[in-house]
Amino acid sequence: MEHIRFLVILPLLGLAMALQLSAPCQATRAQPQPIYDTEDHELTGDNFYNLMPVDLLLNGQCVNHSSIWKSGCPRNVNLALCDDSTSSRSVAVSIKLAAAINGSDKEASPRLSTDVVIEFGDTVNKCKQRLQWYIGAGITHNLHVTVGHCINTEGSDVLTDGRDQKFIFRVERHHGAYKLTSCYAPGCKDEPCGCRDLVLYKYNKKWWLVVKEKGWQGLPLVVVFEKCPKPCFPPMDLPH
Repeated sequence: MEHIRFLVILPLLGLAMALQLSAPCQATRAQPQPIYDTEDHELTGDNFYNLMPVDLLLNGQCVNHSSIWKSGCPRNVNLALCDDSTSSRSVAVSIKLAAAINGSDKEASPRLSTDVVIEFGDTVNKCKQRLQWYIGAGITHNLHVTVGHCINTEGSDVLTDGRDQKFIFRVERHHGAYKLTSCYAPGCKDEPCGCRDLVLYKYNKKWWLVVKEKGWQGLPLVVVFEKCPKPCFPPMDLPH
C-alpha cells in the first residue's frame, strides 16, 4: 500500500513542479514589450522623441503641430519639415505611461499596446494651453489629433490618470516600425469597441493626423522614434 501511495505522489509532485516552472514563463510572456528608438534604446518617459515617418515620400518630415486659427490655438497635429520651427522642442514629443503621475513613474518606459499620453515638448502655448494630444472633431469632419486645451497648466490631473479616453493612445508594432492608435470611440455601445489606427488625411493643404474611419482603405502612419538630444533641438541633417 505504501508503495502504491508513493507511486501516486510522484506524478503529483512532478505536476506541481512543472506548474511552478511554467508559471514564470507565462508571466514573462504576458509582459508588454518595450518600444525602441532608432538607436535601439528603450523609450523612457523623461526623454523627447521626433516621430519620423518611414515612408520615403515623407522623408525629412516630422509629426508637428499648427493652427488654422488667427489666435494660434487650439492646434492640430500634422506633418511639417523637421526643422520648420522656431521652438527647440516643438517637433519632439514625450511618451509617458498613462498611469504615471509623479515620482519615479514619470520616467517609466512606455510599452507596446499599453495606454500612453503624448505631449509636445513646448508644454504650454501662448494661449496657456498644454500641448498634450487628444482626439477632437469639428474641423476635418473626422476625429483628428488636437493639442491645446484649457486646463491647470501646473498639473496633469485628469490627463494622465486614464479617466478620459480622448487623451489615451497606444503604440503598436507595424512591419519593423511602429504605428499609433486611439481607443477613443464616442457613441460606441458595443464592447469591446477596439482601437483604430491614426492615418494621414489631406485638409487645408496639410496632412492631418486623424482616426481611421470604418471602410477607409488608407494605411496607418508608420513612424520610428528618434531620440532628441538634451537640450532638445530638431534634427538638422535630414534631407528636405
